[in-house]
Amino acid sequence: VTLSYRWSDEARIKTTRLTLDSHLQALDIGAHNGTNIFFDAVSVCRDIGIPFLWIDALYIIQHNPDDPLSNHDDWAKEAKDMGRIYAESALTIAATGASDDPLNGLFGDRSSLA
Repeated sequence: VTLSYRWSDEARIKTTRLTLDSHLQALDIGAHNGTNIFFDAVSVCRDIGIPFLWIDALYIIQHNPDDPLSNHDDWAKEAKDMGRIYAESALTIAATGASDDPLNGLFGDRSSLA
């Protein structure tokens, strides 16, 4: 499964050069502030019985302006394969109704539809 969502640098978990080692050991999405979209996507995957979820911010090492050794090398290398990754995905969760604030999650208020 792949996740398509609106990018935002605010309140979001991402893999950087500094977080890579800890993310390779374990990634507790529920323990991080600002990852409701990611948490909801994990929940969807669990509910439908699919054990793998690809999220670009977690898979591709992101540039960190606070890290003097950070660069855009991994993004340049991996971004060219994103089209193939989405095309070969069994399912893409498209967070089309979500805002660019990942705190809001995938599922908005549906009361206005009644």
